[in-house]
Order: sequence, then structure tokens, then C-alpha cells
Amino acid sequence: MKIGHSWTERWRASGWRSGWRAIVLLIIGGVLGANLIMPAAAHISDSVTHLWNAHIKPKADHRYLLRPTGTQEVWVPGSTWIDEDGGSVMFYQGQSWCRTNGGSGYLIQQVHLPDGAKITGYRAGYADDGGSGVSNGGVYLTREGLNGSSGTYDDLDFIDLPDATGWTYADETMTPPATVNNDKFVYIFIYTLNGSAGACTAGVFYTVPPAPTSGQPLVNETGEDVPNPSNP
Repeated sequence: MKIGHSWTERWRASGWRSGWRAIVLLIIGGVLGANLIMPAAAHISDSVTHLWNAHIKPKADHRYLLRPTGTQEVWVPGSTWIDEDGGSVMFYQGQSWCRTNGGSGYLIQQVHLPDGAKITGYRAGYADDGGSGVSNGGVYLTREGLNGSSGTYDDLDFIDLPDATGWTYADETMTPPATVNNDKFVYIFIYTLNGSAGACTAGVFYTVPPAPTSGQPLVNETGEDVPNPSNP
């Protein structure tokens, strides 16, 4: 007659068998996990340079960089001219609002251009003074140095407004193109008119150069570095 239970039977009944099995499985799982994780950790922990060169840079091409192509343009409405000495009159003629300069002084307005753009020319709309047979004046495209910058005043170009009938415009091509540098300058139109001639809508034509390769800054016609519009 068997009395009691053997040690093995008591061990099985106590649940220790299943507990040890769980502990052994945890140890094995930990060893396998470490072996799998360590190579991956070593791969990504080399440096940020490795991540950029091996994983990000090959995918960072220009397919998502939307840059304008060809000649672009920006316009100043004829109703916005500022009369520097007062006395001007605004009127509508042809295709534009226009403003006289009151017989003397200048009409001015700032034109906003993107940094690094190349100005290739401009168009000056004007209303003839009524057939006097002489020039209606002229238009400067000028850059004026910002306070605190090393930029100096410079008339980039001048266009004459010849005698005409009614509303018309004059075109000017700039050779070589002028590079826009908004860190140093503001760009303005200046109309100087004769008699009752009027300043109407005016526009600037420009191109945006392609993005330079890494480490290649944009350079203007005088060899001076200018801001890179592709890296604001």
C-alpha cells in the first residue's frame, strides 16, 4: 500500500514545473532578441551622417521642389503711384488707371521681387500728354540701399517715354540682367513726367535661376555672393 506521494509527484502538483518552463523560455527569448537587435542598433547608431548619406539623401532629389520656369513678371498698378510733392491727378485711360505728377516732381512705387531673381527687363505703361510732339518723360528702375546695409543707390536702367497717342507702353531689356538682393536693397520705379502725361501700370520681368549644387552660392554680375532662393 502506497502512503503519500513521491517528491516528483509533489513537485508536479505544486506548479513549479510550469513556472520553470516559463522562466527558461524567457531566458531563451531574451538571448535571441539581443542577437537580433544588436546588429540593427549598431547599424543605426553609427552617426547622423550615415543616416543622411545611406537612407535619406538618395531619396531627397528635386522632384518636390516647385520652382518657376521661364520669364516671370510682377506688376505695379497705376493707381498706387506716390506723388513725392503732391498735386497729382488720377484718371483712367486705355487699359489702366494712371496718375499725373502735377507738372513737376516724381511718381514712385516699390516693386517686390524674389531674392536672387535676375531682372531681365521692364515695361512702363503711360498716357501721352495730349500730342505735344515731345517726350513724355522717362522711367527709372532703381535700387536703394537699406539702412544699415552696405548697399548704395543705383539707377539700374532708364527708359524714355516717346510721344504717342493715348495710352501705350515702352519696353526695356536689361543687359546684363541685374540680380536681386533683398538683404541690401529695395527696388523702386521712378516716373519723371512732362506736362500732363500719366504714369500707368508698370511691370518687371525676371527669371529665377536653377537651384545651385551644394556649396555653390549664387553670384551676381559683380562677383558678389547673394542669397540663395532655394535655401531660405
